[in-house]
Amino acid sequence: MASAKERFEKLDSKRDQVVDRARQAADITIPALMPPDGIDENASLPSPYQSLGARGVNNLTSKLRLSLFPPGQAFFRLQMEDDTRELIAGEDRRPRTRSTKAYRRSRTTLWNYWSKETTESYCTLPSSS
Repeated sequence: MASAKERFEKLDSKRDQVVDRARQAADITIPALMPPDGIDENASLPSPYQSLGARGVNNLTSKLRLSLFPPGQAFFRLQMEDDTRELIAGEDRRPRTRSTKAYRRSRTTLWNYWSKETTESYCTLPSSS
């Protein structure tokens, strides 16, 4: 069995091919997606002086986002398992009602946070300007 270092080196050469191809595509579309090697966040990136590739990438990203995360629908459901619910509730129904309300609040809070904050930062591509 190969050591972790040997396995990493073997897979690293395969990864480099994919990363190089992604950098070539980013050079003609949105360079900020896959900046060249050795570039830090303060360096200015080259501008491709055309917007067709960037518009295509943004269009595909928007369509993918809408199909994966339809607006107004939660992409997850937070639920308690029946065993846990029974353990909390016991014979009294009030604790079960409180736990259900707490789960609903948590789910709503998570959904609101995700839809307002992370959707904007993770699903919107940076501009190439």
